[in-house]
Amino acid sequence: MEKPGGILPTPEELQLIKEFLILPIILSVFVRDQKIISAAVKTPEPYNQNIQQAMDRIVKDLAGIKSEFRRRGIRVFDEKCDQNGARCKYLCRGYQSEFPLLHSFLRAEVAQRMSRYLGGQNG
Repeated sequence: MEKPGGILPTPEELQLIKEFLILPIILSVFVRDQKIISAAVKTPEPYNQNIQQAMDRIVKDLAGIKSEFRRRGIRVFDEKCDQNGARCKYLCRGYQSEFPLLHSFLRAEVAQRMSRYLGGQNG
């Protein structure tokens, strides 16, 4: 899967790729949760407003990541999410590889990030 040549991504760049893979999943979960809350709660507006603010921050973070990808010469493609987890392929200054995230890790990471975006944790 890996293409010889090119410059290996730095740990910081791998973190950006990981964020780029995780954040859209969190957005999807928030959209789903907004629908559930709207149907189940008599006054969903305060809850949905908090979720919407978190979603706005995620969209802003994703835009920053995309900008950083352009600056660093990184391209992410072929993103997939299934029962095993999420994965994507990336090209970083001529080096091509795959970035997988296992479902067990992804589940815990998504929950932690959701809490952070909603203001529940700093870590």
